[in-house]
Amino acid sequence: MGLGIKEKILSPTFILMKKFQIPPKSNMPQNLRSQVLWYKWFYHIDCYRLKDEKNLEMLGFEKVISNPQNIVAVEWPEKVSKILPKSIISIKFKHFKEDKRELTISI
Repeated sequence: MGLGIKEKILSPTFILMKKFQIPPKSNMPQNLRSQVLWYKWFYHIDCYRLKDEKNLEMLGFEKVISNPQNIVAVEWPEKVSKILPKSIISIKFKHFKEDKRELTISI
């Protein structure tokens, strides 16, 4: 993965949320590292089994989403749309065949 995470990232359908540490960018010159905000955590959340946003709030979602050093991917975001921030990048997948997809990205 482009973030440098070595673990296999699978959908967390049954545990709802998985957290992965993003390795530090050690190949960047030391004098530039302090000038750049590096992401530290990648959260993968699957809301398929949720009835509403209350279940996600109990997992500390507000704290996760408000930390600028986190990257957060949410599957089935329509189930928790009331608590998602306004500034999100939405990626919609349309399946055509086993090996054909159309992606629509909205900012």
